[in-house]
Parts: sequence; structure tokens; C-alpha cells
Amino acid sequence: GGAGEGGDGAGSSDGVVSRWLTPLDDEAATATPNTADNDDGPLPVATVAEAEACQFHCWYPKFGPKYAGKAEWLTLPQTFVDYLQQDGITVPDDSRAFGRPNSSSSSSSSSEAAGGDGWRKSFEAAAAEAAGRGAGEANDDDASSTSSEADDGAAGEVEDDPLKSQFGGLLTQIDERIEELGGAIAPRLNWSCPKDSVWINPFSSLQCRNAEEVVLMLKASDRVLHDVTQGFQSCSDYNPQGEGGPYVLVLRKWYDFDRRRELRCFVVDGRLAGVCQRYLGEDASDFVGREAETLEQIRDFFEGVVRGKLGEGGALASYAFDVHLSRSGKLTIVDVNHCEAHRLLFEEGGFGREA
Repeated sequence: GGAGEGGDGAGSSDGVVSRWLTPLDDEAATATPNTADNDDGPLPVATVAEAEACQFHCWYPKFGPKYAGKAEWLTLPQTFVDYLQQDGITVPDDSRAFGRPNSSSSSSSSSEAAGGDGWRKSFEAAAAEAAGRGAGEANDDDASSTSSEADDGAAGEVEDDPLKSQFGGLLTQIDERIEELGGAIAPRLNWSCPKDSVWINPFSSLQCRNAEEVVLMLKASDRVLHDVTQGFQSCSDYNPQGEGGPYVLVLRKWYDFDRRRELRCFVVDGRLAGVCQRYLGEDASDFVGREAETLEQIRDFFEGVVRGKLGEGGALASYAFDVHLSRSGKLTIVDVNHCEAHRLLFEEGGFGREA
């Protein structure tokens, strides 16, 4: 059924507002979410300091694995950052990405391990399409060219894989960290995860099991490209002459979170002002009838764990933090966003200073 707007949930004594989507009210499916009569104008624009404070490697140490899950990160060399900005995606025959063989496999066994030549060609055609991001859509000639190059590679007529030859040490470090984190991770850069490239992952998720899968998802992601090229450009005090970086590759231990139970919590001037579901395409019926209990859990978590840690030094007075609430009641911080975070079920400017 269509998703409609459930009414405002019960608020706690400090006036926190909650909103949920459920499939119960089809008539409200096209309604514009609104938090009532507040009209405070457009969203505020983040400063460079606020954007920096929301980088994973800046906020994660304040909470650690107890409240934000296990994670490791590596500072990326500028040569690899430059590589991420280059057009084109190359997937060698011996790539380990998503079910493909490791480098010790033969060309013939590679096709079998990866699901046959048909799978390989469709995979490479998809890669060619992603490569068209910077040079227009890949046409049939592009796909044929990609396939031909792959065939040449199988015959040993192309150069060695530049990824391994240039970044072999980095790939080894990534593989070692993945092993330390249990064998499966979700990658991201300073701010963004490559969720726009899950189409290239047969599991339709962010789950990666080796370095080549990580690099492939990063390379196919416009969100990651934005991190390394425009991370600060929207800031109110952005200086074009300022240096970007350092850029880090974050490897978070893979947790199979239920998207329906992820929530976005809005903080205005240091106090919790609103809570709603994080993914508007998901059914949040689990929370219907439990609004007051959920808000109480979020409020206690904010007061006991989050409050004061992100606003140290005045870097973040207003922000949003995303959490996953397990059925057992455990809250895990998923992400932190500055004041430009998408309001989701609340209109822009929906949180007044008096909220």
C-alpha cells in the first residue's frame, strides 16, 4: 500500500515532536509533511567548522564502538583521491570483486566462479555505464570496447592492473582491516557512504568483503566523488583557496540493520527538538502506538550519551544524528549531520528557536 502520513506522535515533557509514515492513510500519501505553523525561512547554511565536525573520524571517537559500532579508518594518499576522480571503471578478469575469483585463479575457472561469461560481460557493461558519469552515457560501442578490452586482458595482451600496481599497499591494509572487523564491512569516506552504487553489488547493499569490492563501490559513487571535490563548497565561509582533506576511508563492521528502525533526531541549539524515521520509503508501523516509549528512549540516549559531546567548543549547536533502534532496545549511532541535514518529514525551517 501507499505510504501516508501518520499523525504527530506523543511528545515527551520537553516538547519533542515525532513523525512517522505508515501504510494506513493512503489519502495522505501525497501530502506535504508539516510541523504546524512555524515558518522560519530556509535551512541555515553550515560553516566549514560544522562540516569538519561531522566527518566520521571526528565524531566517532566521542562515542566509540559501544555506541557507534566497530570501525577502522585509513588516511588516503592524494594519488588515490585523484584516482577516485578519474573517469572510467576497470574490472580485471582476476578481480575478487563480488564473487569473482582471486588472482590465483585461472581464466577459465574465473568464469565459472563468477557465474559464467554472461555474468562477467553484464558486470562489465554495468561498469561501462557507470564510467559514462563523466563522459556522457556509455553507448553500445563503449560496452563493446569494454568487453573487448576484457577479452584482451584474458589473453594477456593488456598491461597489469593499475589499481594493484599503484595501490597494492593500500589494498593490503584494507584487506587486513576487513579481516580484523570480522570479514565484512560497509565503506564510506569522510561524510558519505556509496549507497548510490549498491546497484553494482549483487547483494544490493553496502556489504564488502575485500579491498577490490570497496574500491569498486567508491569508484562508482557520485556521493563519494562529491566528498572529494565539493565537500566544503556549500559552506557559508568556504574559501576556494583552502585545502581539502585529509580524506579518510572508513571501514565499519557490517551490521545488518533494519532500515525501518532507523531514526533521524534533530537537535536545535543544544536540545532535542524532533524525531522521525530516516527512510521515507520504508514502513514505520513498528513505532505506531509506541511513540511515547520510543521518544523516551531517544531522549534518555541523547541526554546520557550524545548531549554536549558534539557541541564542544560551539562547533555544533544544531545538528541531526541518525540512530538504529533494535527490537531489543539497543541504540546505535549511524551518522551525524550538520544543520543542512534533510528535514525528511519536517518542512524546512520547521524547528523554530522556541521548539
